Amino acid sequence: MNGVIFIKEIMDISAFGYFLLGVICIVSLAMFFGGIKLWREGCRSCCDGMEIAGFITLVVDLVLSCSIYAFINSEDLSYVDSLGLAKSTGKYEVTVTDEADMNEFQERYEILSFENGVYTIKIK
Repeated sequence: MNGVIFIKEIMDISAFGYFLLGVICIVSLAMFFGGIKLWREGCRSCCDGMEIAGFITLVVDLVLSCSIYAFINSEDLSYVDSLGLAKSTGKYEVTVTDEADMNEFQERYEILSFENGVYTIKIK
């Protein structure tokens, strides 16, 4: 349609993506408890190698947990789409110029929201 400028398609994480995140969270929890156990055993037996390995495991787990949090709360899911873990929601962000006929625009699209000149729409 003339006068409608496409900005981006709104994506969501697929069911497989959430499953994969769940598996990663379980592995992260296992690493956390394993790291604590290694660290405590290293402290108790005065073995510096076990203590260091436990500390490194806890640091890696912290980085992994922060990455998962950033992944879930990200606004831009383009990297998720490139991994094949995103699905289309059928929603788009567009802007409308003066060339567009607003009656035709409202007939073709359902307007979900409007903010700062950007429409979030869904095709009827």
